[in-house]
Amino acid sequence: MKNIILSTVVAATILNANGNKYEITPMYSYTDSVRDAQFDNYDSIGLTIGIKRGEDCKFDVTEFGFFYGANAEYAGTNIDTKATKIFLNQLKEYDMLPKLKLFALVGLGYEDTDDSITSDPYFNYGAGLKYKFTDSYSLRVDARHIFKPSGVQNVMYSVGFGVSFGEKSAKQPIKDEPKDELKKVEDIPEVVILLDSDNDGINDNDDMCESTPNGIKVDNKGCELDSDNDGIKDSKDICSNTIAGVKVDSKGCELDSDNDGIVDSKDNCNNTSENIKVDDSGCPIVVKELLVPADLGIVFETNSADIKSDDESKLDLYVIYLKEVPTATMIIEAHTDSIGSEDYNLQLSQKRANSVKDKIVSMGIDPKRIEAIGYGETKPLVSNDTPLNRAKNRRVTAKIIK
Repeated sequence: MKNIILSTVVAATILNANGNKYEITPMYSYTDSVRDAQFDNYDSIGLTIGIKRGEDCKFDVTEFGFFYGANAEYAGTNIDTKATKIFLNQLKEYDMLPKLKLFALVGLGYEDTDDSITSDPYFNYGAGLKYKFTDSYSLRVDARHIFKPSGVQNVMYSVGFGVSFGEKSAKQPIKDEPKDELKKVEDIPEVVILLDSDNDGINDNDDMCESTPNGIKVDNKGCELDSDNDGIKDSKDICSNTIAGVKVDSKGCELDSDNDGIVDSKDNCNNTSENIKVDDSGCPIVVKELLVPADLGIVFETNSADIKSDDESKLDLYVIYLKEVPTATMIIEAHTDSIGSEDYNLQLSQKRANSVKDKIVSMGIDPKRIEAIGYGETKPLVSNDTPLNRAKNRRVTAKIIK
């Protein structure tokens, strides 16, 4: 009986919880012995008090209750006793149909008998169904498995009819304010809500760029940053550390106007042709063959100074370099073998040197940058004693002066 009094005190405490909805359910139960029977099967009646928990709680209902069996008979005897169970369970509810809920329960309890010999704590778990007729009335059935430290196990089947009370946060009636106490519109403080439509941290009133994509860094005006001030926004700037003042392309990278691999700010020769090798300053690299007298390989007809069309391409490399480096000059030297008079050979060599110069001038080079010299037979490479050697002496050479 002292446990029933204790249960009443606890129930009163729960019912006094501020602002919660609770449910009282009278119940009938049937206890079926499963293992190490302590009692024969017996009936009992009881009462549960459930308190509805908030949304932040893992369980939906905290339930306190008791069952009282007036004729619990010890197993294997004719001795009766009164068995009282008090318990505290937690319930988790799951919606199945608009008015039907499935629930699971778990908790602890204590069974007390009149003689106190078989009084024991216990652990129980189970499941059940609750059908709500209305917001205030419901039918409940459940089954729970009971374990005792002594090894005794029972299954208890219960049915009950629930009645709900205490709607949460009942609304208070709104009283009409006296007309003479109504505030003037101008006395009501203005509430200003500052919107940030593009979520960039700058409110719309101060945002000069109101459609900034999500995740883009912006300045204090709400516009996307251009960290190196090259006119290309950071999200599209592949070269985000360009030097101030230099011209950049659409990707924010410094221009290389002549496509020689050297950006304009470091290119001292910014009009080099494509495929011309350049140094770190962007100027053409003079190949070694251009710096020393080299035989152009031009073959003239006997007593002729005309350049064949097939030999014109042999001048291309010199012309390209002279165009790339305006300060460079060129020397052309023509030679003959010893056949014929010295005066004739001298004149013929000069005509051939001039013919090469004229061809280069026609390809766009200032004649003042080209010196043409005919040496005749005065500077042979080898002796003129054989046809092969005389062929070697009939040559036109050229070199670049940097």
